[in-house]
Amino acid sequence: MNIQLKHFICGTCSQFAHFAVRNKPFRWQRFPARVTCVIFGKEKWLIDSGYAGNSQSHNISWQRKIYNILVPNRQTDEENISFQLKRESIRPQEISNIFISHFHADHIGGLSQFIKSKYICSAYEYKRLMKMSVCSKLLHGFFPELLPADFEKRSLWIEDFPRGKDIFGLPSYCLDEKRGIFAVFLPGHTLNQYGLFLEQEKVLFAADAAWSPLLYEQGILPSKIGLLVQENQKDYLATVGVLKEMWEQGITIYLTHGN
Repeated sequence: MNIQLKHFICGTCSQFAHFAVRNKPFRWQRFPARVTCVIFGKEKWLIDSGYAGNSQSHNISWQRKIYNILVPNRQTDEENISFQLKRESIRPQEISNIFISHFHADHIGGLSQFIKSKYICSAYEYKRLMKMSVCSKLLHGFFPELLPADFEKRSLWIEDFPRGKDIFGLPSYCLDEKRGIFAVFLPGHTLNQYGLFLEQEKVLFAADAAWSPLLYEQGILPSKIGLLVQENQKDYLATVGVLKEMWEQGITIYLTHGN
């Protein structure tokens, strides 16, 4: 299967470099929010959608204002995902599916720009977050206001797809058997984070399963604080171990913040 990959930087957040990789200094660093458009012939998918363009607006909720203080982020008009797609002669309405790895603000911020797309995401993750209190949602970086009003109607729940084969020991769901497209369970950063695996191309979009390739290439972990913010540290480290195995076996791994 011949595919094209187009990568876009859809905003950045700022944090100490040491936070993501423990042997790096306490130096302020910008981390990109990467979005990828996967082109399967005439069909186009997005993997996540980056930040929302109005993160500095005075009209956003108090929860997001607090989040923006804790995780300073910005997105210029030129970094907006729909603007960048149009620059590549791709109209937003041409995007058939958007794969949502998890529901943090830097992954769902651009969803409302796509009024016809289907959303492929975890029902368990979504429903778990929606049941949380306002303060818990803030602590989990989840803001329902970023979701389109008809989000549930247009969602294709990962758990409703047929179970796929294990990918390097990780459970998966088969999104498209003919094209070898799988949603792979990558727990740790969040309880139900998923990556997108293209079997024929040997490519894994691993989202925030690692913040830097140094984690699985050289075994350099995040700082203690960086590990503390993972929802499940044990699962996170186990997932990094699988990424190491995949990388050693020649799988190309794309991270949201680290490549």
